[in-house]
Amino acid sequence: MTDPRVTAIVVTYRRLEMVQQTVQAVLEQSLPVQALIVVDNDSNAAVEMAVTAASPLVQYLALADNPGFGAGLGAGLDLARATHPADWYLLLDDDSPPAADALGRALDVARSAPSAPALGVVATRGGHIRAGRIRHDLSDVRGEKAQPADFALVDGAIVADAAITAVGGPRRDLFMNLEDIEFTTRIRLAGFGVLVRQRDSSTFHHLGSTSAWRGYYQARNHLRVAIDLRQWSWLWGWLVRETAIGLHLVKDRRFRALVLRWRGAVDALRNRMGRTVNP
Repeated sequence: MTDPRVTAIVVTYRRLEMVQQTVQAVLEQSLPVQALIVVDNDSNAAVEMAVTAASPLVQYLALADNPGFGAGLGAGLDLARATHPADWYLLLDDDSPPAADALGRALDVARSAPSAPALGVVATRGGHIRAGRIRHDLSDVRGEKAQPADFALVDGAIVADAAITAVGGPRRDLFMNLEDIEFTTRIRLAGFGVLVRQRDSSTFHHLGSTSAWRGYYQARNHLRVAIDLRQWSWLWGWLVRETAIGLHLVKDRRFRALVLRWRGAVDALRNRMGRTVNP
């Protein structure tokens, strides 16, 4: 049986040493990719030189002014599908070097999945929506059997070309937060399966900031996605979460963070999207 074609996409932002590690890990997969596109959200010459020197398989794409992870993935997918079309796309953040067998194990799950519904995503982390609330309850799947999920985290996941053809790529106007949950939920709502497989030894460093500005995007994007996907139970989940977080912020006297979340909610209702609060 012919192995499916896979093109990998890595999105990076100001992490030269980290993206070099991740690029090398992708190139050392036991089942090789046909191409690797590095999307640089900082347009850095040092990054371009380092990653393209790693292998002729690497193609560099520079984006200016940090449009965010989802926009980076979207641009990478556009280039990949134009220059190296594949059956599956391996999506990665720059701080997530995959284990050597990560791609092979994901494709094993894809091969063994039932033919209906068509499989859209195989990931190592994901979860369910319970009464409108986002539950990351598939973060450590035990056993060999992959579990169906309502959503998945795309960092380290493979996404089928057929699913991208059906629904498009990740939203590019969210800037940061919820882009993978929105994307994989849209894939599931289009009738594709979303599976979370057993974890491997891939590393997820999670080097992103935990500053208050992230709360703005969390509140804004959750509410806007609920409206746009017409997932009305999500509105209840959003309200419950924002109430709980708001009470906690008041208790800790973190009023600036609270104001940012309120501002996010207002901007969601106004459909004011994109990069509106600078990190």
